[in-house]
Amino acid sequence: MGDDHQFEESELHHLPRQSITIPDIDTDRWILDIGGGGEGIIGLIKGRQVVAIDISREELEEVENDSLKVVMDATELKFLDGSFDLVTVFYTFMYMPTEMVRKALEEIARVLVPGGELLIWEPVVDPSLVDRKIFLTVLDIKLPDGRSVETGYGARVRNLDPETMISQLVGSGFGIVEEERDGHRYFLRAIRK
Repeated sequence: MGDDHQFEESELHHLPRQSITIPDIDTDRWILDIGGGGEGIIGLIKGRQVVAIDISREELEEVENDSLKVVMDATELKFLDGSFDLVTVFYTFMYMPTEMVRKALEEIARVLVPGGELLIWEPVVDPSLVDRKIFLTVLDIKLPDGRSVETGYGARVRNLDPETMISQLVGSGFGIVEEERDGHRYFLRAIRK
């Protein structure tokens, strides 16, 4: 979470445990994975096809897959326009303030080819939890090859809902082609116009 602070149990909000099944990602081209450090879920699925970027070198050093790992800020992507057909964001926007998400979406739109896809998996957090500072969630992730990954994520409580994300996507030049909600998480597939 980037903080070295200790929090009281009363300041934490625990989301219910979530199960996610990740479908195979059907492409033989490069995939840009925003926030691809830590567990490196997308890299576990597509290996050497993945360019995993993360602002944290330590997060990238934890990755145990064959992706290309690059320390980079998602709000200042160093790739040429139209470099990718597919970009993924798995439980990463939750760490960014709203203005950073907007800038990252603009950069993602820039590096995607017209008609390129953006896949987003994120938690849903109720912003009315003002008495709580941090939310925590545990995920059981099933990969297309049958492997499973159990992991947890936590971040500061703020408005994390699909409606806000959809509004930001549309404002950044994307069209929504698929939306899936399940409890305290959502998935969006968007196309760059």
